[in-house]
Amino acid sequence: MRRARICLVVTVVGVLALGSVARGDWDAAEAAAQRALGFVPDAPEAKALLERLTPTLVVNAEVDGKPYSGAEIRVNGSVQESRTPARFRLEKGRTYEVEVSVPALGGKEYGKASQTVRADRLGVQTWTASLEGARFSIPSWAKVSEFQVREAQKAGVSVAKEVDLGGGVTMRFVFIPAGSFPMGSPASEAGRDGDELQHRVTLTKPFYLGKNEVTQGEWQSVMGSNPSHFKGSNRLPVEMVSWQDCQEFCRKTGLRLPTEAEWEYACRAGTETAFHTGATISTDEANYDGDSTYGSGSKGVDRGKTVEVGSFRPNAWGLHDMHGNVWEWCQDWHGEYPSGPVRDPPGPASGSPRVLRGGSWNDDPGVCRSANRSRYGPVGRDFRNGFRAAVDLK
Repeated sequence: MRRARICLVVTVVGVLALGSVARGDWDAAEAAAQRALGFVPDAPEAKALLERLTPTLVVNAEVDGKPYSGAEIRVNGSVQESRTPARFRLEKGRTYEVEVSVPALGGKEYGKASQTVRADRLGVQTWTASLEGARFSIPSWAKVSEFQVREAQKAGVSVAKEVDLGGGVTMRFVFIPAGSFPMGSPASEAGRDGDELQHRVTLTKPFYLGKNEVTQGEWQSVMGSNPSHFKGSNRLPVEMVSWQDCQEFCRKTGLRLPTEAEWEYACRAGTETAFHTGATISTDEANYDGDSTYGSGSKGVDRGKTVEVGSFRPNAWGLHDMHGNVWEWCQDWHGEYPSGPVRDPPGPASGSPRVLRGGSWNDDPGVCRSANRSRYGPVGRDFRNGFRAAVDLK
């Protein structure tokens, strides 16, 4: 008897609700469904009726034509806790931008699928995001390691990218994985300075770093002038730029300077020796004052000027000229290192000089070591000082 009463109530109210839907009267439809719950609050039929009338979006995903569970969902730019397949209640009358993405899978990278959904009717809407994979393509210029490729695939991003600066000029970047390393130099390293206290640093976020020092051509395309002392080729590194000048360049391009920790981590590329080339270095491997030597190395060529970026072999992570050519500005103020392990160090909160790394064409090789640090006022310019840009993963 009770069951028959429930069915009758729900049927009658359901007819009223659906009639309201047909007239486009959302409020009346919802009110009718709520009345059914008021009569029989525990009735599954009444609850099912309300569910049918509630604006709802079901999001599914297919990857290479097959159902996929666990794809990331963004709604109006915000990452959702739920992953595919997922169900969301919508607010009537609102418009939602829904985006579905998956990480790299099986050596393939996937784009993003997006859909505009409008809660303009009661009940359930279903959207199945379809994503097709493409094999990772590694540009021939990248010269990256298998480690970088593997970690980029895990992160679901390209291992190398180009940033359009306008005017047909692009800047090349390679992927730098997250990781941990000993920053600074051991007490046994020849030529070490007192500000190189060795300590363990962990970088928790991967990033992209410029494959080369910023060139005069790149600077000219963004800033409209070339302040460099040494000229003659657009591929020469820009110099005579202050830290503040570099900030303006980065503001215009959406790039940034690397932190000092990011710079040394990328320079070392997994090594713990004085140079990424090993215990010593030669002028066949970098542009520095070849009249000077380091360790068991021999004298070489003293070029007395900058050379075009990429003139020497890159390190294991595809980065050219991390030793010599021009000093490279970092984001940090100069200061003492911490005595213990740190994560993602931003450097001191304040200071006077900013950090420079890598040495230059005018320096002896000991000054070009991976751990060596220099400093300079943020408004100062010098024909030994340039920079390399970084960019965060999007």
